[in-house]
Amino acid sequence: MKDQRLTYYIDKYTTGTLSAEELRSFAALLKDPELREAFEEYMEESWVEIEKSDMDFPGVTQRVEEALAKRIAAYDTISAPPVRRISFMRRWGWAAASILLLLAIGALLWLRSGGRTTEVVHTPVIEDVQAPQTSKAMITLADGSIINVDSLRTLSLRNIAVTKMPDGKIVYTGNTQEVAYNTLSNPKGSKVVDLTLTDGSRIWLNAGSSVTYPIAFTGSERNLNINGEAYLEIAHDQDRPFYVTKGDMRVKVLGTRFNVNAYDDENGMTVTLLEGRVKVRKGNEEELLKPGQQAQIAYAIPGDQKARPGIKTEPGIRIVKDADLERVMAWKNGLFNFEGADLETVMRQLEKWYAITVIYEKDVPALRLGGEMKRDESLLDVLEILKRIGVNYRIEEGRKLIVLP
Repeated sequence: MKDQRLTYYIDKYTTGTLSAEELRSFAALLKDPELREAFEEYMEESWVEIEKSDMDFPGVTQRVEEALAKRIAAYDTISAPPVRRISFMRRWGWAAASILLLLAIGALLWLRSGGRTTEVVHTPVIEDVQAPQTSKAMITLADGSIINVDSLRTLSLRNIAVTKMPDGKIVYTGNTQEVAYNTLSNPKGSKVVDLTLTDGSRIWLNAGSSVTYPIAFTGSERNLNINGEAYLEIAHDQDRPFYVTKGDMRVKVLGTRFNVNAYDDENGMTVTLLEGRVKVRKGNEEELLKPGQQAQIAYAIPGDQKARPGIKTEPGIRIVKDADLERVMAWKNGLFNFEGADLETVMRQLEKWYAITVIYEKDVPALRLGGEMKRDESLLDVLEILKRIGVNYRIEEGRKLIVLP
């Protein structure tokens, strides 16, 4: 392989310094037919040498096959049968196969060294975590049975039809006077789920969130309970006000658009109004919001714990008159917005979206972040950007992200 660019990327891999951006550049480089052919020949020769050898690089075949199957599946182009022998580029597509077969280089170097383990050979292969591609949401019915949204088509509940539309929306239609509650749970690592209630109100539920609601609204009020984050567009009904509850916080609306962030792992909850009017009540205190305003309600902090950054911890309702609506609505618009956010707040977002566990090796680095990026990026792509602004980390098995000082 004479081209110095190919040599550069392979050397970067074997020293464990190939970044996500360089990986993409490498894939773009291989669009050149001559370079692709040269790389194919090198990789096929390498794989043949590995297969003919009597020595066994620890777990390499299994690792290559598993990684290849996972990454090809992520390309959403073809299914991934077991990997056999050579001609990977022609059988699986050069982009996916050429990137993944870099795994074999470590094995080849090990074989050529006579089986001696070196630091280069043990460069860790980090399994990337892709952004959620499917819904893992579940509906818990009144009788306790659980329905996986991904397999839902149409369900009949006491004259109420629950239908998953072709675009993935969940729609309740029909009418009944019987009182029965369902809970829609959207776990960590799941796409945003879109729910339409029988009155026409719509709820978008973020990852790591749940909402409990009646299958049909009866009586003079419409009520639901939220845990986590949701964006709501409430159908106007002058005679039946709509109430959203979390603990002792209650939001009263007549017809409006607003966002509720009420995760348990935050300092408190926020209600941000985009259109219309809402009344936010906590205990005996009540505040009327206008469009563009945000109500912040602090949770009680146990005496042995310190408050997390993000929300002022004074008691009662605090009003922000000019809320950052782009930042608030970023999640629904398929974006991360880190503008002005502290590192701990950002890491909690990553935990929910990628279903990972974040561990701080020492104290949380005192960093303020900025910028915006799409939420369909892989975890390593996001971390590569954060690394440029001083966030150091390592990834361990079990989807653990260790944040370093």
